[in-house]
Amino acid sequence: MLGVLLAELVLLHAPVTAVTVYGDRARVTRSGAARLAGAGPVEFPLLPDSADPASVRVEAQGDATLGAVTISRADEASLPRDEAADVLAKLDALDEKLAKARGERASYAAELAAATRLAPTVPEPDALHAPPKLDPSGWAQSGEFAADLVTKLSGKARDAGEKAAALEREREPLAEKARLLGAGRRRTGWRVTAWLSGHSAYDWTRAQVSLVYIVHRARWAPVYDLQLSADASKVDVAFGGLVSQESGEDWTDAALTLSTAVPATASAYPQLWTWTIGERERFVPTPAPVFVPMRPAPRAAPPPPKAEDGDAALGEKLAARAATPADPFEDLAIAGEALGRGLGALGGVAGGVVSGEVGGHLANRPADSKAATNRPRPVPPPNQPEPEYQVAESDALAMSPPPATRSFSMDEVALSSSRSASAPTLAVSLAPPAGWAPPYQDPSSPAALSGGYALTYPSARAETVRSGQGARRVALFAKTWPVAAERRVFPALSSDAYLVAELANPSAEPLPGGDATLFVGDDPAGTARLQLVAPGEKVTLPLGLDRAVKPVRTVALVKSEQGVFSKDDVTQYVVTIELANPYPRALAVRVADQWPLAGDKDVEAKLVSAEPAAARDDAKGTLEWKLDIPASGKSVVKFSYTLRRPRGWRLRQ
Repeated sequence: MLGVLLAELVLLHAPVTAVTVYGDRARVTRSGAARLAGAGPVEFPLLPDSADPASVRVEAQGDATLGAVTISRADEASLPRDEAADVLAKLDALDEKLAKARGERASYAAELAAATRLAPTVPEPDALHAPPKLDPSGWAQSGEFAADLVTKLSGKARDAGEKAAALEREREPLAEKARLLGAGRRRTGWRVTAWLSGHSAYDWTRAQVSLVYIVHRARWAPVYDLQLSADASKVDVAFGGLVSQESGEDWTDAALTLSTAVPATASAYPQLWTWTIGERERFVPTPAPVFVPMRPAPRAAPPPPKAEDGDAALGEKLAARAATPADPFEDLAIAGEALGRGLGALGGVAGGVVSGEVGGHLANRPADSKAATNRPRPVPPPNQPEPEYQVAESDALAMSPPPATRSFSMDEVALSSSRSASAPTLAVSLAPPAGWAPPYQDPSSPAALSGGYALTYPSARAETVRSGQGARRVALFAKTWPVAAERRVFPALSSDAYLVAELANPSAEPLPGGDATLFVGDDPAGTARLQLVAPGEKVTLPLGLDRAVKPVRTVALVKSEQGVFSKDDVTQYVVTIELANPYPRALAVRVADQWPLAGDKDVEAKLVSAEPAAARDDAKGTLEWKLDIPASGKSVVKFSYTLRRPRGWRLRQ
């Protein structure tokens, strides 16, 4: 995580910490910490080929000043330094743990060897005294103590050996990766190097460095999960995004933000950076009787380190670290193991000999004072005129202001009679130029599904999205909204009841359109395509069939003849619809039916009655009833209509 900044090139460990995903690209932020003493170059991890080099931005926070930033192309002959540095750092950490485990095992082995030598001894004979009388009463207790000690030490030595063996197995793929990198494994991309300067050449300071850039081949799509509760009074709305990318780099444990904005047309104001001109020790003004234009002599930046030299040294280090290391405690461990095997009567010792390496660590040296002061001259911001310097009599350095410019074209118009002719007015037109057309948006893109709103949704937790591994669903928010559910029946067309839910968006911001998966309780009810939902707007969701509700429709016909001179056939139709509620709660049902409309001048169709009263549309010939069927009850609706046509006519539809 921490890079020590020296006069030589240093690789900064800056993982991906934040990503903002748009409809067709993503803005990636890498962050890392650096310790500064003096000045020197720091190199970020290699950016993928999909990165846009024109979008690269570097920022330093803390007690550090950012100097020049260089972006270069890394071809296949270049060593991936960020990956190599990451492998070396992991090998350092593993070797430290491995050395500790081996040391513990050797220590227990030495104690085990000493414990195995515990045995009763007879004092040396003395010619002046009689041989002492031996007392074997404590021998059994001593033997039990020695056996118990050997058992404990054997277990600890075995655990330490197993831990060391596990660390060795973990080290093997890293060593193989280091060997492959050192042997010439390469990748292409963009290399970003920045010059940082600490405020002191002797005291260590710390700076937080961030790198922001745009990558292509990344996208996301809005998705919903809508689950209707069992009592049909509320709906659980889970909103997320399907994120996929083939940028060439993995986003691991990054804070994701999904945006419906279009970066190419988003209005982002610029940020002013520190603009330093010259250096105090390089230019001292001299008094002069007249103003003499002059420019400071350009100060050449120190030459960057040769890529091939750094790659060669790094490759040699990788190859050296990939070799199998030696165990400095191997002899002591073997001796303890041999003594443990010889103690069969006291319990035996089980333990294996492990092999490995106590690897070296990267050592960093603080920069000397000469290297600390040898830093490049900051360059002026782009798209600004080169300043000119003059020597004033007051020994002060004055910079002439840049010429006035216009940020957009303006047309001068005639003055009104109430204004002076020397003060023209400028008319500004906000209309687009002739021939301008709005950019095309894919109808399935987040920008189009959001209706032009620039919305952002941060992820609920850190997410990992790997390159080329398919789409990953990112949770954005989950809410519970009130809903009005009802059954809609069309008895003339179907004997099924359709469950629908009507809900209003109670949030203060619109919801983009997207695919929705529908559930009724825990049962899936199908899918739907949602359109943009504005705040407070109502939307109706189809939730499938309710097979427990079955409408029964019957039709009765009454024929008659009417007329004095010419007889007409008149048929009256009486339609009865019965609906039973099988649930122990009231049920909201909407019933729709229709009567025919006359398509001939000699045919007359007339609606006679509707019970209960229904909402009717005479232009379409439709009827609609809104019913609240009581719990475990039944409701009946009835309507009738007549058809009049000349006698003997046969009707068709």
